[in-house]
Amino acid sequence: EYLQLVEGSRPDVQAINRFLISHEALTELLSREIDERPVYVDSVPASLLSEVDVTDADPLLRLRPAKAGR
Repeated sequence: EYLQLVEGSRPDVQAINRFLISHEALTELLSREIDERPVYVDSVPASLLSEVDVTDADPLLRLRPAKAGR
C-alpha cells in the first residue's frame, strides 16, 4: 500500500487493508473478483474454502474458482 500511495507503483494492483474491511465485505469482494482477475491473499477466509482452489505463491496464496465436481 505504501508503494502505491506514496510512490505511485503498481496501480494495476488492488491492495486491500484487511483491518479496514469487515470479514463479510472481504468475503463478498473475493467471491466477486476471483472470476475476473488473479486474487492473492495471506490467509483464506474459512467461508470460501469450498468455493476456491488454493495454490501456494509464497509468501501469499493464490485463489482460483474451484473446479467443477469438487
